Amino acid sequence: MPSGTDETGNAKHGIWLHAGHGTTINGVAASAFGSTVGRVQAVADDDTSIKVSRQTRERLARLATERRTTLKDVVEELAAAALTADELAEREQRARDVLAEHFGVEVTEAELAASARLREMVARRGPAA
Repeated sequence: MPSGTDETGNAKHGIWLHAGHGTTINGVAASAFGSTVGRVQAVADDDTSIKVSRQTRERLARLATERRTTLKDVVEELAAAALTADELAEREQRARDVLAEHFGVEVTEAELAASARLREMVARRGPAA
């Protein structure tokens, strides 16, 4: 029995989500368009698995169904849309360069810090009701 699974072969703490063509859950293929339970799916060399909670897996499946795509595609879209800290820093520097070059505005570190504090306060408020 693989490490991290119970006596039935299910993941102990969530669902193993294979981000391949369709998905595999604990080694059994599944699809956003219907189950293919009982058939093991071939895994591409560049594919891997991630472990997510059942709630997250169900939400990803719902998103895939609504978008008429696969879980793999949904996960890849989400990962591509989220910027890393380095990417955010690059974007910030480009914006500062444009402001300086085209508008003569130099953004100070103090202004950046104040802006970051404002974003944090807005984020803590959450979505408008």
